[in-house]
Amino acid sequence: MKCNILIVEDEPDLIYTYKVILQEEGYNVDTFTDPYAALRRFAEIDPSYYQLVLLDIRMPRLNGLQLYYRIKAINHDVKIIFVTALDAADELVSILPDVTLDFIIKKPADRALVANMVKRAIESS
Repeated sequence: MKCNILIVEDEPDLIYTYKVILQEEGYNVDTFTDPYAALRRFAEIDPSYYQLVLLDIRMPRLNGLQLYYRIKAINHDVKIIFVTALDAADELVSILPDVTLDFIIKKPADRALVANMVKRAIESS
């Protein structure tokens, strides 16, 4: 079974990079630069359709933390990996109960790191 992944990132070049990496690893990938559009998509489909969501933290209008809570309200079991340029890993781990350092990718991330973290997150479900 192919895994379905949702990427929400406001930088189109990063979305393209992550999408290519994950498609080459065999995943089905949907991408959004608008967090509200991503949330609409997530809410409209089967709540278990996506096994993993990659979220940028800093996005206009609806940031990654706000989106995290809304997605988790729809499907508490979906895995979420944060992708951030911020040095906020320890803070995220302290405020979000099911987030560990294994679920935070620091930008810029190389291909192997993204592929390995996604694989580990999906296998841990």
